Amino acid sequence: MALKKKTPSVQDAAGTSSDASFLLAQNRQQSRMETLSRIIRSRPPLDRHPPERIGNFLPEWFDRNVEKPGVLLTDIVELCKAELPRQLYDAVALAGIHRGSLTIYVQSAAAKAEIDSCLRSSLVSKIQTRTHGVVQKVRTVVNRSMASNDFSKSATKRNSAER
Repeated sequence: MALKKKTPSVQDAAGTSSDASFLLAQNRQQSRMETLSRIIRSRPPLDRHPPERIGNFLPEWFDRNVEKPGVLLTDIVELCKAELPRQLYDAVALAGIHRGSLTIYVQSAAAKAEIDSCLRSSLVSKIQTRTHGVVQKVRTVVNRSMASNDFSKSATKRNSAER
């Protein structure tokens, strides 16, 4: 005896089961799946930008934010090396350029006074010419943490010799 395959039935609002309502629900579900499948297939791919466009952004950013300021600072270092005495050049460190202001760290107040006099004489105008007007003003800041070991040892030797 062959068993009949029983299809599940869905109960309608009255609570009675009917094969017609089951087929209707199944057709609705299949229709929804087809619609969803069609929407997914018709969607554009998520990667809309070709790799060249994304790859070109990084060199532009690097050039603008790293390379150009680095070239400016290199030019300023070369200028300072040529214009400043060796001892004064060793007491100076360039901190950076921000909004047209070049910040220079100096070891001591005496070195700051010497640098300021050099800047007032002609160094600022030479820096402005070399950087094509990017640097408008120069700030000097005493930074005591720059003192090298040789400088602090020589100061200690002088102090002990005076006693």
